[in-house]
Amino acid sequence: MQLIYRANDRTAIARKAASQAIPLYILLESHLQMKNPIVAIQNLYNETTSELKKCSWPTRQELYESTVVVVSSLIILSLFVSIADWLFEGAVRYITGSM
Repeated sequence: MQLIYRANDRTAIARKAASQAIPLYILLESHLQMKNPIVAIQNLYNETTSELKKCSWPTRQELYESTVVVVSSLIILSLFVSIADWLFEGAVRYITGSM
């Protein structure tokens, strides 16, 4: 959905909202009513596909390297949390005397 306003339209709507103490979003919603939802969906799809074509997608090698970094970080973090949990559990059991 393409929203193009003229500057005069925006200022007129803002002035009307300010003079009548009406929230601006209500006036904008009434000013921008969708005419045909099928056309709006088609426009959204076309704009989305054109934007996705502009993206730079990772190569297979970059994707593999990123996956290795994420998985290794996950393993290291899980080991750290497990060891810290084990140490804190032992410390609490020692302090409370419930060995």
